[in-house]
Amino acid sequence: MRSGVRAILGDDLWAYPLSKRTALFTYYSRINNKKNAIDDFAINGLGVSTGADPQTFALGMRHYF
Repeated sequence: MRSGVRAILGDDLWAYPLSKRTALFTYYSRINNKKNAIDDFAINGLGVSTGADPQTFALGMRHYF
């Protein structure tokens, strides 16, 4: 966090097993930035505006070999 400005990160993960080795999953995450914060997920070069609240959603299937 920069200059004492705070941001709050919240996330949820849900998984549903289809078998012993395969599962469906969904994931949601959001950063609630305060007025002057610019924290983001640091996964791409898009960046966020000051005070913006970036969020992400993922849906997938996992299989263990």
